[in-house]
Amino acid sequence: MKRLAAKWFAALLGALLILISASGCGLCAQSVGRLAAAAGEIVDAISRTRLTDGRELMGERRWGEDSFTGEYMAGCQGFTGQEIIFGGFGEKKTLHISGFVRARSGRAAVRVHTGGRIQELALSRDGSFSADIPLQRGGDYIEVTYSRFHGRIELVSEYRE
Repeated sequence: MKRLAAKWFAALLGALLILISASGCGLCAQSVGRLAAAAGEIVDAISRTRLTDGRELMGERRWGEDSFTGEYMAGCQGFTGQEIIFGGFGEKKTLHISGFVRARSGRAAVRVHTGGRIQELALSRDGSFSADIPLQRGGDYIEVTYSRFHGRIELVSEYRE
C-alpha cells in the first residue's frame, strides 16, 4: 500500500510539473497555488487510505487540524490486532504524542512509523508516554498494536511549536 501511495504521489507530481511547463508564462502564480493546493488535497486523501477506518476502530478518534493530529480513546476487552490511528504524507514538522496505557491484562503498544523506521514509545511505570517525533515528509503513521489487551488507552497527537 505504501508503494502504491508513493507511485500515486510521483504520478501526481509529474502531472503537475507537465501542466506548469506546458502552460509557460501564461500560468499565473494564483493558478499554480490552486494546483498545488489541489495536489496536496489529493495526496492527503491517498495517505488517509492507510488509516484504520473509524467504524473499525476499537475506540473513538477525534480529528485535529489534519490526519496527523487529534485524540484517540479506547477501552478493550481481550482485543488482538493493529490500528493505524493517525498519519499520512505531510510536511516536515514535529509531532508531540502523549497519553497512557492502562492494562488489566494483555499488552498494548504505541508505535510510530517514520522514515522507514518503527519506534515503540516507552511507557513509564504509571503507563504514561510522551515523545516528540520529527516527521520525515512521507509515510509517517501512529499505530496501536494489541495482544489480548484488556484495559484502556488514550493518546493525543499535536504539532510541537
